[in-house]
Amino acid sequence: MKKNNLIRAGHLRQIFPSNEYLQAGAVLVLLLNVFFFPVIWGNKTLMNSVRDVQSIMPYGAYGEVNGYVKNDRTPDAGASGWVAEPYFKLKQQQYFKEHCFPLWNPYNAYGVPFSAQMDSETYYPLSILASISPSIRSYDLYLICRLFIAGIFTYMFLRFFIEKLPALFGAISFMFTGYFIIYINLPHLSVDVFLPGIFFFFELLLRKRDARGVISAAVAISLSLIGGMPESAFLGLTSGYLYFSFRVFTNSDFKKSKKHHFRNFILMNILGFLLSAFLLLPFFELVKNSFTIHTSQYFPKPPGAFYINFTLYSLLSYFAPFVFAVSPVFDISSMSIFYDTTGYYGIIPFIFALLSLAYYFFFPRDSGDRDIRLVCGFFSVAALLLVMKRYGLAPIQWVGYLPILKMVFFFKYQEPLISFFLACLSGIGFSVLFTEKCKPKLINTVICVFALVFAGIAISAWSPGEKAGLTGQHSASFYSYCVLIILTLLTVSILSYRYLSSKKKYALYCFFILLVFELFFIFLYPFFYMKKGYLADKTADPYKGAPFIEFLKKENVDYSRVFGRDGVLYPNWASAFGLFDVRFLDAMLYDKYRNFVRYFFIDKYGDKEVPFTLELFDRFTGQDTVFEYDFRTYSEKRFLQLSSVKYLLTMKSLGKDVEDTAIGRMIYDDEIKIYETSDILPRASVFYGAKLSDNENQVLSILKNPGFDIRQEVMIYSKDLGNNERSRLETINSLPPRKSEPAKIVSYTSQSVSIEAELDRSGILMLNDSNYPGWKVSVDGQEEIMLNVNYLFRGVFLDKGKHIILFTYQPMSFYIGLCISVVTLMLMIAASFNISKSASRSNDIS
Repeated sequence: MKKNNLIRAGHLRQIFPSNEYLQAGAVLVLLLNVFFFPVIWGNKTLMNSVRDVQSIMPYGAYGEVNGYVKNDRTPDAGASGWVAEPYFKLKQQQYFKEHCFPLWNPYNAYGVPFSAQMDSETYYPLSILASISPSIRSYDLYLICRLFIAGIFTYMFLRFFIEKLPALFGAISFMFTGYFIIYINLPHLSVDVFLPGIFFFFELLLRKRDARGVISAAVAISLSLIGGMPESAFLGLTSGYLYFSFRVFTNSDFKKSKKHHFRNFILMNILGFLLSAFLLLPFFELVKNSFTIHTSQYFPKPPGAFYINFTLYSLLSYFAPFVFAVSPVFDISSMSIFYDTTGYYGIIPFIFALLSLAYYFFFPRDSGDRDIRLVCGFFSVAALLLVMKRYGLAPIQWVGYLPILKMVFFFKYQEPLISFFLACLSGIGFSVLFTEKCKPKLINTVICVFALVFAGIAISAWSPGEKAGLTGQHSASFYSYCVLIILTLLTVSILSYRYLSSKKKYALYCFFILLVFELFFIFLYPFFYMKKGYLADKTADPYKGAPFIEFLKKENVDYSRVFGRDGVLYPNWASAFGLFDVRFLDAMLYDKYRNFVRYFFIDKYGDKEVPFTLELFDRFTGQDTVFEYDFRTYSEKRFLQLSSVKYLLTMKSLGKDVEDTAIGRMIYDDEIKIYETSDILPRASVFYGAKLSDNENQVLSILKNPGFDIRQEVMIYSKDLGNNERSRLETINSLPPRKSEPAKIVSYTSQSVSIEAELDRSGILMLNDSNYPGWKVSVDGQEEIMLNVNYLFRGVFLDKGKHIILFTYQPMSFYIGLCISVVTLMLMIAASFNISKSASRSNDIS
């Protein structure tokens, strides 16, 4: 008990001896090795792009023999397989070969902002490490290390309040929570796993109350933002702010210095956001210029107001995720409600969470327990409110209509918060037993009550099967699973009753074993290892590409673009191999890119808007049941010409009529077919005529008009032109019409394109890459005005003679943000150095 008082008093050296970190970390690492043994030491991989989704081939990586398996173990395998996983190769290219910040992705969608997308995780420390040498093994270790971060910070936070073993109990509960296992591949887990880090550093600031604490909390805020998911970061930081405020007003020691604490609170947020300015400013710039479906205009109600319909089996899935399954092995993607199983907590952690509440709220209160009792109250109320929000209950549902909150998909991104709160409560509940504060009868009572309630809900859900969504084999499997759960509960109860009073040490170890056993077998084992083929083998590696990719890299010497159909080279995998692709798939699309693509492909609907489908609404993949991409229409052919798409990749023949009129000859016929398109514009061309328009929709309309010769003229958006530019254009148009001529691309890197052109009269150079804010152009070393050409592309006026044209990406949003972040970092380092120097002098004097 004396030791626990020291913990609550905040003597940090007693709480965090160096060897304690090593011991706790060693236990967590050991469990990760056990849980993921076939991945770490065997021939299995967690990488989705190997086989779970289309990547290099329609069935995954080239060389995979088992074929494409659709979303077996996660509801959203594409988020990693199509976005996160190919980006590791692109980050390697820019960080370690070009030696630059990864600001721009030149290979997809005519070029798009890279780091500003945030979900690319370009500045997340673990992601950078994995990018040094992208491989299946490095990617798997990256995913597993994220779970370790969740566990170790949960342990560190709980050690402020409870002893080592209970803190480890809570850490394990959170590290293997169901949400992390189901969505282990998703990029936003980089933010979610650091949630306990936010709480740890906020609590540390409350206890230390010095500049170091402020700096540590500011770094924690910055790491949360750098993780790459604004929604997760917003929810995590908001919950941390509420916790900080709650602690200040409820702890008597903190309350005495509340003004000082809130000054620190304001300062840590200012420093944290300024430290992240190099990422936040480009992100806000992209938001202003992009399309995203996370706005209320595309839904009948705001995303924040969405919720899961309450059913009994949905509630039970928090403890037993297979209650609605035909067998313990089933396909998550086949669930009737897509996000019905967004997480599970397990029975053992939940029972101990109930034990903490039962002890601290229904038993005589010890004055020394007030602090931890209040913390329990915060976690329990917060978890309850979030569960209410998940099911759309009126008392809390209204927050989904508030500004900012209405853009957050609560029912998905709130799950780590609930898991963390319950994990903390379970650790505190285990501490109640560890410190012998309660008798064995208390935990037996809690178990019996939970068992009765669980059994009652199970029977209610099982009897009217149609109402609960359980019929036939579902109900039989459900009943068997419920029996297994009740037997587990009885085992726990017997162990606690028989051994706790006389052999506490062995009883506590038994609970630990049951916790590990349940968290492993409740989901991870059956979903990852029980069914053959759920995890792919490492024999097929998407980072190695395929023979057709090597063929294209040798063939494509003029920087032409590719277009993949039928799931071949799925977006954004072209960027992993330095191939240029017009397609793109990400959370936010450059709005002008989206408009440009849609304008050439929605002809099939006449004047009607394209239906609310995934393709051509928030992505452009080249694979859809509505859009065949057979390039039979004139507008589709015009799209290929304007985009410099020279290579069409497909699994099946296009038909003789298409080949003769639009595509041209087949140049590769092995694992896929590659057609070489004809009559396309070069990537860089010099034009000797142009038309002006101050209406961007009119620009698109003229570009698609068969009467407009795209080889002779370009369309220029005139609103940005000054008198000098208009005069130069009149001079160009006054000369006789002339066909365009190709310009030579001398060098092409992610943020710099050098072009050589020689003209015998004035003209306009067009590079058909995205004219996104931040791109600048110089001619022979002199900066020139960038022209908005053909709606989406970059252009510049050229006089007669030989010129070197240099396009460079110099986004002011990034460089201003970088200056702010660097200055902030230097101030923080200087403050830390002065603190260390002052502390050293004080020690010398003493």
